[in-house]
Amino acid sequence: TLDTVAAMATGLGDPAALTGTARRSALRLEARLRHPAVAGPAELDGSAARLRALGPVPRLDGAADRERVTVLLHGAVLAQQVTAAEAVPLAERLLQHEPATPDHVHTALPLLTDVLVAADSLATIGPWLHTAYDRALRDHATVPRALIAVELAHLALARGDLALA
Repeated sequence: TLDTVAAMATGLGDPAALTGTARRSALRLEARLRHPAVAGPAELDGSAARLRALGPVPRLDGAADRERVTVLLHGAVLAQQVTAAEAVPLAERLLQHEPATPDHVHTALPLLTDVLVAADSLATIGPWLHTAYDRALRDHATVPRALIAVELAHLALARGDLALA
């Protein structure tokens, strides 16, 4: 349950004070707890504050770091607490650290589609998603291919291409 996840996160403590597996676990638990679907709309402002607390260039060394930053950025954008000029460079930096693979659908990365659509900045995410889609097609990864198709449809809608969407 959510209470169990929160208790585990509390038990681990601040990720900044941890290393190794404990740090990665704490980062991932924080990401899950701060996801808007879990935290709720009242907590969105907290995402922006937490993102800013990570400094002007948040650490993106590991997948868990990137997961937390992605969720925080998404929440901050939903709360309209960051500008497009702030959101786009960070979202693009996140994409640079992640390979365009079909497996991204099982992470927080699909949230970056929302971030970049909201910022009206589709130049980077489009080719990245097409690469992931092509790989899903090649690998016969049906579920990831379907989910990536939804992300691509979101981009087509943002561009006003209703026929492609």
